[in-house]
Formats: sequence, structure tokens, C-alpha cells
Amino acid sequence: MLLLLLFKVREYTSRGELLRELSLLTDILNPHQSLLLSSGQLLVCHGFESDVVNRVCLLDAAAKKVIRAVGAMAPLPVGGGVGAQTEYQLTQPIRIAVSESQGVLYVADFKNDRVLVVSLVSLSVQCVLPAAGIRRPYRICIDDNGLLYVGSWETGQVLVYNTCLL
Repeated sequence: MLLLLLFKVREYTSRGELLRELSLLTDILNPHQSLLLSSGQLLVCHGFESDVVNRVCLLDAAAKKVIRAVGAMAPLPVGGGVGAQTEYQLTQPIRIAVSESQGVLYVADFKNDRVLVVSLVSLSVQCVLPAAGIRRPYRICIDDNGLLYVGSWETGQVLVYNTCLL
């Protein structure tokens, strides 16, 4: 049985005034974070360890349907990413960061101790960031210079990656 819930996202101005509210009847459970892209599409990161569904969804501009999702078993490119993984499954994707200029989505996959680099166009995994030091990635953000900051829950460290070199 598929359980559908009403999921609401509100967009505010910098002064805190409500611009719009999107409502979607969906199976999105436990949303951790959502990001509105310049195209009007919405990325939603959701799932907990105990959830059946752990994924990052791309919703259409009207937020009426899921276009694509990251999280199902799928192959990496031939030769794999760093670490040569052959498939991925998200386990508690906790945060996302986007570089629209690079066309890339970064997913902090908490329980798998990794950050996935995902194409915004196809939502396919391009590579996995080097795992050295990533233990329970909890916070993630990217700046205008292409530096990706990954906060580790377990070690308390902040790792910095130059995404221009990936």
C-alpha cells in the first residue's frame, strides 16, 4: 500500500514575506532539506535510516509530480567514481548543495559516509568524493568559487573540496 502525504514548501522573500506555497500529494517522507532551482523546479532530500524510501527528488515547477529521483540502485559510469563503486543506494541522505552553473548536485549520504556528485540534468551519479575523512557527512554547502564544504558529524571536521578539480 502506497501512503501519500501532503507535502508543503513555502518560499519567502529576504524580508520574510511569503511569495508562494507549493502543495504536493506525494510519498515524500521526513524531508530534510529542499532547494528551489532557478528553473522553478524543486529538489527535496528525504529519508531516515528506518524509512523504506531514501532519495533526493526533482519535482516539476508546479511541484505536482516527481520528475526524477536519486536513490534507487543504479550503476556509476564505466570505471566507477573515486573508490570504483559499482552501485549506490542512499541511506539517510541528509543535506544537498547545488551548483547550477556547473550543473551539479551534491548529496551528503549520512549513513554511507560519502558525498555523491550527481548531474542536475539526468540525476545520475557522476562520482563519489574521496572518502578520506568523511564520517557521517551532516552539513554541506558550496560557495561562488566552487569550494564545497562538508561538515562531519562524527569527527567535527569541515572538509573542503575544490569542485573545479573534480
